Amino acid sequence: AQAFWFRNEMFDLIDRVDVTVDVDGDGENETVAQRQNVGRARIQGAEASVEAAVVTDLWLLATYAYTVGDRLEKSGGSLVKVEPLRRMPPQQGMFGVRYDLADGGHVLADIIWANQQDRLSGGDISDARIPAGGTDGYAVLNLRAGLPIVERGFLKFGVENALDKQYKAHGSGIWFPGRSFYLEYSYGM
Repeated sequence: AQAFWFRNEMFDLIDRVDVTVDVDGDGENETVAQRQNVGRARIQGAEASVEAAVVTDLWLLATYAYTVGDRLEKSGGSLVKVEPLRRMPPQQGMFGVRYDLADGGHVLADIIWANQQDRLSGGDISDARIPAGGTDGYAVLNLRAGLPIVERGFLKFGVENALDKQYKAHGSGIWFPGRSFYLEYSYGM
């Protein structure tokens, strides 16, 4: 098992700021986004993973990650949270069961998951890649196996997103693939 806690303090954070300027010199101002050093921010979170034998050759696997980030401003003598940082990931993780075969192979079933992310910054709200109200959570089932074949050869195969769930990572404009199958052969010393 392992666990980590982290905290990242940022100074002179670069972020998008809407500014009004005469872009083309025609005397009419337009609002455009510009990157500027706008202040401070803090990102903190925790990550953990565990792999534990339940009985001989049967393992439970799990991971967990939680991250929160905020833009900060000085108010009086202290820092106050102004808004969440853009595209911060939701709580997410994996839970799996692996059975190790006597011949060096394995069978694995895992579920990767993420909670809904509805803690949004102003930039997230105006981002076309993020649905109104935030990005939906998901749970996706993967089934995998690996078998040694012939001397020094190993065959891996499986189905990812076995239940054909439609999902995407928060802030991504690309959906993950639907149900997909793979077959991999490796040969080594």
